[in-house]
Amino acid sequence: MVNLIIQETGQYIDVEGDISLTLQASDIGEISKAKSSYSFAFKIPRTEGNTSTFELLGCIGSVSTSPYRKIKVTVLNDGFTVLSDANLQITGAGKKYYKAHITHGIIDFFQAINNKYIGDLDLSSINHENTRANIIETWRQNKTYIYAMASFNGEFNQNTAQYGYTDFKSTSMIPSANCWILMYLSFNAHGWTFEGLDSLRDLWMTYPKASGEDDTGVKTGIFEIDDSGFVTISGSNQLTFGSTVGVDTAYVINNGSYLEAQQDIEDFAIKVPNITVGVGGIVPVVHYYVNGVEQSPVFLTEFSAYSIGNVSTGDKVTLELTFSGAAPPVPQANFEVHGNVETFAPKSVKINWNEALIELKIKDFIKEMMMQKSVIAVADAYEKHIKFLSVDDRLSAEIVDLSDIFAEKQSENYKYGNYAQNNYLKHKYDDDEQNYADGTIVVDDENLTVEQDLYQGIGYAPLKSPQTITINAPDFNSINNPTKIEVPIFKMYDIEASEESGNIKLNYKPLDKRFYFHEVEKFPYTSIWINGQSVSNWAGAIPQIWENTVRDEYWQIRRIINTAKVFTVKIAMTRIEANNFRLDKRYYIEQLASMFLVNKLTYKSGDASTIELIKID
Repeated sequence: MVNLIIQETGQYIDVEGDISLTLQASDIGEISKAKSSYSFAFKIPRTEGNTSTFELLGCIGSVSTSPYRKIKVTVLNDGFTVLSDANLQITGAGKKYYKAHITHGIIDFFQAINNKYIGDLDLSSINHENTRANIIETWRQNKTYIYAMASFNGEFNQNTAQYGYTDFKSTSMIPSANCWILMYLSFNAHGWTFEGLDSLRDLWMTYPKASGEDDTGVKTGIFEIDDSGFVTISGSNQLTFGSTVGVDTAYVINNGSYLEAQQDIEDFAIKVPNITVGVGGIVPVVHYYVNGVEQSPVFLTEFSAYSIGNVSTGDKVTLELTFSGAAPPVPQANFEVHGNVETFAPKSVKINWNEALIELKIKDFIKEMMMQKSVIAVADAYEKHIKFLSVDDRLSAEIVDLSDIFAEKQSENYKYGNYAQNNYLKHKYDDDEQNYADGTIVVDDENLTVEQDLYQGIGYAPLKSPQTITINAPDFNSINNPTKIEVPIFKMYDIEASEESGNIKLNYKPLDKRFYFHEVEKFPYTSIWINGQSVSNWAGAIPQIWENTVRDEYWQIRRIINTAKVFTVKIAMTRIEANNFRLDKRYYIEQLASMFLVNKLTYKSGDASTIELIKID
């Protein structure tokens, strides 16, 4: 006898119907087909108590909301709890009975993520500002995002010094989020856990939008200098700032003899106008001080100015003029400085993954990950846990003998899944006619349809031809050894040429809604340049394309498909045995003289259970 207890009120309800249990492993990429759920249809007598419980449902004038909301119940069978926290749904009312059914299991997870987006999750661990310091930090520490070196078809700074090293502009670089972290956040937010996709820790997904031209930097101040006089050649002269021509007081203010920072600024840069000296052979030298401590300036090609490094709120910046060169016959010389001192600060591009991923559905991301790693999903509804298994995992699993409870073989089929002779896993491209990075699962069965698109991925393919850049690869002969290497192009900018005053100008138009997947390789012994600064121990991107994924991840599934034998058999199984049945094992049946993987189990009280078996060698 089946009874229900409504958890909110504790009321018992007698019902008429049978219990059934379905366990099913998913298809590759189709987590929605991973079932681990009780379900049964039944009738509830329309007694006075039941009618009251359901708010006079089915009575004239009833305004009951019972059919339109979740009613959590505990299910008893012959006095024993079968499951708790199940969903009761009432579907109709007749003269004597209410019609209803129970669902329980992974369906709750599907409903929870059905209309949810990655951008709805707490992504604070990967939100950040695009600064040179943050970029470099991702190569020094294990973070949940990384800047893997690639070309994004964006603008570079002018080549550095005489060696011609490629100088990356930080704001043209795109970060990537760790795919395992995104999976973890997707499950954790809905009270579920998962295992079996540890290799996702090595897979990264790029930020889907590029920064615009207005994000490259900001001029923080323009200060007039009109200074002249005589200085001792061996002495020094502190420069003073005249009237303020233009300034963003959120960054810096002019106090005459010094500039005062109004916020923390990374790579605060200063550009001083030309200084003329009245004595030949004498070269003016500008020294930069922060709070009285001299700094070592670094030339920034982005602003054609010298960076004095990071300054903090309240820091005082002063400039001092000295001279170098051969000593003149006179101890003094006149100098003149006319023009404007300009100050700059990189404008931080805020990387907001919540905004960028607000249109990426959680279910689509999970499917992409399953396809990337060629895994199926096995669900445990009681533990709210999903185990992702590759074919290799299943073929090496523990062996369980079902011979003692085998009843009969019902059927034998020779087709597994919905495959064609050529099954395409596809990227997105700029040109819809391209397919150079796609993968093909080939099935040697002449009776199948010739071809089909098995899966359209969410990611773009890198451009077919990589980009050549110049890095520094020091050797025993020289600390400066310009070396050309190739990096992939993850196109995030369109380049348009225009003519201005007879000159050709390249305009970089940012793109969005573009994902690229890649792994990472570390380069500890060479250096690349970012905004005029040499950086060693950097990380490069290795594109993840379907052609390689099919070769590395799908060869075992192809072997099973090519010689598919799918059996349907009956077994004698108790409800407890059905509850404890595992889809992540291999099963041996002596009567069939074979080893199998189980794809599906159907249990119904009072009847033999049915299992769908995939024969393996």
